[in-house]
Amino acid sequence: MRLTQLETFRTVARTLNFRRAAERLHYAQSSVTEQVQGLESDLGVRLFDRTGRKLRLTEAGTRLLTYADQLLSLAEEARVAVTGKQATPSGPLTLRAPETLCARRLPPLLTAFHARHPQVRLTVQPSGRADVRRGLQEAEADLGLFLGEVPRGLDVACEELAREPLCLVAPPGHALTGRPSVTARELASCAFISTQTGCAYRDLFESAWAEAGPPPPVVAEVGSVAAVARCVASGMGLAVLPEVAVVDELARGDVVSLRWDALPSAGVWMAWNAQRLSPAAAAFLSMARETRDDGERSRGTGITLTAKPS
Repeated sequence: MRLTQLETFRTVARTLNFRRAAERLHYAQSSVTEQVQGLESDLGVRLFDRTGRKLRLTEAGTRLLTYADQLLSLAEEARVAVTGKQATPSGPLTLRAPETLCARRLPPLLTAFHARHPQVRLTVQPSGRADVRRGLQEAEADLGLFLGEVPRGLDVACEELAREPLCLVAPPGHALTGRPSVTARELASCAFISTQTGCAYRDLFESAWAEAGPPPPVVAEVGSVAAVARCVASGMGLAVLPEVAVVDELARGDVVSLRWDALPSAGVWMAWNAQRLSPAAAAFLSMARETRDDGERSRGTGITLTAKPS
């Protein structure tokens, strides 16, 4: 068994797709197939069940995957011990995150990361909560960002990187505008607009009412944060959204912010598979931690995902 064969086998085992494995490894698909077939020939067993429409690990393949992780990790540990140098981050790095974070929070961090690690090829995929989860489970994404709580039952390591302020927005001229603050009782009879059930923003809306009582009626479920903000601006109702998602609308006066003291902030969580964290993913996580720590020191409270160039 060669280490290159084991790395290729592990990538196919994680993606269960020869084409995606080839893309991640920057190999031709035929080369991936040949390496896996060569490994199967050396061991004298089938590692994948190729019958049917889906690729599956055989029992032997499942057993080998555990040893492949250990052998590749030990090989990297030996290289570092002998050379005294960590692996230079390179190759692909796929990150999935909510669209709002991709558009508003991540660009400075991505720019700083690219300046420090130009050999890493970044792929950032705006994704809903379910797609972020699926990407981590099926090894289609190296890192995933969740706004709010990390979904239960997801076997990953995770860490809170930031707090995202939430904002209660209303159309200009709403009956509650101009007040120093509003209460849950006053809001209970108001119509609300929200994203669909299962979306992180819907979860945040419902969690805001966890202690205030039953949530008010949702008169419309809209598929995007931008569309929710436009519906609010048109007078359809109120909404609870991340403040960063409506900063432009607030500045233009399309919507107004109502102060609701019970409204919490939302955690921004990074999640990853600790058993297959690539050098590129580890470097990105390290920079995100640096950014968080810098934010804590400079402000005392509150952390952001705004990175400074190295």
